[in-house]
Amino acid sequence: MISTRERRTDALLLLAILALTAVAYWPGLSGGYLYDDAPNIVDNTRLHIHTLAPGALLSAAFSSHSGPLMRPVSMVSFALDYYFFGLAPYAFKATNLAIHLLNGVLIFWLTTLILRGRRRRRPEEMTPAAARTLALAVTAAWLLHPLNLTPVLYVVQRMASLAALFTLLGLCLYARARLRALDGRGGLGKGLTLALACIVPAALSKETGLLLPIYLLVLEAGVFGFRDADGGRNRLLVRTALGGTAAALAGAGAWLLTHPHFVTAGYAGRDFTLGQRLLTEPRVILWYLRMIVAPSTHSLGLYHDDFPISHGLFQPVTTLPAILAVIGLIAAGLLLLRRVPLVGLGILWFFTGQLMESTVFPLLIAQEQRNYLADYGILLAFAYGFYRLARRVEMRAFLRTAAVGFVALLFATTLTRAWHWRNPVDQALYAARHHPASADSLYMLGRIYANAAMQGQISNPAPAFATLERAAALGPSIVPEAALILLSGKLHRPVDPAWTAAIARKLVAAPLTPSDLNALKHLVVCLQSGCRLPPPAMTQVFRAAFRAPNLHRMAGPWANLYTVYGQYEINVRGDLAAGLHAFRRAVAVAPHAAQYRINLINLYLVLGRTGEAERQLTALRALDRFGTLTDVIAPVARDVARARRAGAPRRVAPPG
Repeated sequence: MISTRERRTDALLLLAILALTAVAYWPGLSGGYLYDDAPNIVDNTRLHIHTLAPGALLSAAFSSHSGPLMRPVSMVSFALDYYFFGLAPYAFKATNLAIHLLNGVLIFWLTTLILRGRRRRRPEEMTPAAARTLALAVTAAWLLHPLNLTPVLYVVQRMASLAALFTLLGLCLYARARLRALDGRGGLGKGLTLALACIVPAALSKETGLLLPIYLLVLEAGVFGFRDADGGRNRLLVRTALGGTAAALAGAGAWLLTHPHFVTAGYAGRDFTLGQRLLTEPRVILWYLRMIVAPSTHSLGLYHDDFPISHGLFQPVTTLPAILAVIGLIAAGLLLLRRVPLVGLGILWFFTGQLMESTVFPLLIAQEQRNYLADYGILLAFAYGFYRLARRVEMRAFLRTAAVGFVALLFATTLTRAWHWRNPVDQALYAARHHPASADSLYMLGRIYANAAMQGQISNPAPAFATLERAAALGPSIVPEAALILLSGKLHRPVDPAWTAAIARKLVAAPLTPSDLNALKHLVVCLQSGCRLPPPAMTQVFRAAFRAPNLHRMAGPWANLYTVYGQYEINVRGDLAAGLHAFRRAVAVAPHAAQYRINLINLYLVLGRTGEAERQLTALRALDRFGTLTDVIAPVARDVARARRAGAPRRVAPPG
């Protein structure tokens, strides 16, 4: 039994670790929004609630399309941040830090339960004091690890940390119930039910929450071995595990067979294929492992678009060795479950965390937040393995020194990263310096220079033009060229025809991305406000966009392109008929998306065609099956009702 004094000591040490973590992250809380923060939070008006009425919360909950489940738990948390603190990023990041610290408490609880379960099977392996020290060391390493920084300081990645929170809670509830059952106090069924119930909020935070049952399986295999208190097999657990695994595999397989487009359709918008992704991910996974064991601020960063794609088993030459290494690690994890269970658990835990985001789904090649929960397994395996080694060769003093040194290194690295993230300028400079082949990193720096030039903060815009041109030369995105045109327009400089030619060339060569569409929209807005771009050049750009590869296979980008083109025809060329045709096409391409119908309704009202606006309003209401669009439809319905009563065109702002 642990004495009250020991519990108090552990609590104080855990509080000290939490405080140290807060210190490490504190500088980064003053940073700004990044990348996906804009569409999900900053520009998402449905998230900007001013009441806690159920309708407003429901609308905010389903205001994102980041995943197939729409991640309503995460979106509601963002909406609550906005309601209480406004749009300042500091409050959002402070909430992220609070979630990370709470996850650290759950990591400590889970590690304590795991080591308690291990001691139950092998009490001679470690003393209670050693188990508590090991749990604190693993918790400190996980909380302070720089690879876990993005879910804290990159606001939208709260989705990953919230999913991890509910996953960890489910694991803790199960491990606690399992230990109680082994002590003869029962409650295993209740604990398993509560653990599995955590799948719902976890998956509705981010789809990685669906991995909770696999984590439970790995936990059971590595700690409890499906054994009862007497050492015999627990048939109920074995049958549940086998039946649940078979049912899950059969269900997932059947669903994928009937919905093959769920995986394949996403590759229509990527510049790599499914095969290339599968060849590349083993190399990415080995890089993740290296960053967990020996993190480097030079290698870590927000963008990893400079990671080379594998085009064959020997292109690059490390591809096949990486595949064999990953297969070997998984096999080692399975074999070690019997000989060194916690090391085997740690290896399999890590690969469980990579099952969704590092396999077949058409996501970006490498992102650090994919390790937020996965890296715990490696940290646990290393801590336990080194403890056993040091105990065997009587090197406990060395182990303690090494552990303190490693935690100090993690603290210094995370503090350094957070310091660079404290403002966009330092972050962009650091990223461009250490990732010179990353188009995204160079664009981020070029945009900083461009904004400074447009605001008169620097007199010489040459660094902005030079950096954006370097970014344009590196990647397939048209965003840097669009930024060059916008910068020239704001500074009343001539537009280089090579930029529009490059945009047209890139559009026909690579799939249209959300960033490309956003760049086209900014060009249209710039033309509305006086930017000078010859009409033939813009016509060339739109013609190229409509010829983008795989466009007809991607309803969202296709409909968005028609919308941007419609805005161009209406607001720049003044051709309402052409704009109406484009908006109609957007609705035809994506009939189940509300915003395209709203745009069309607004244009019908501008044209005085109230009857057609009413018909579209009826179709719009049919989309509101669960009340998630009620607050969105209400102002549109009021506009239509006013136009009907007035019997004349209602002059509303052109669709945006």
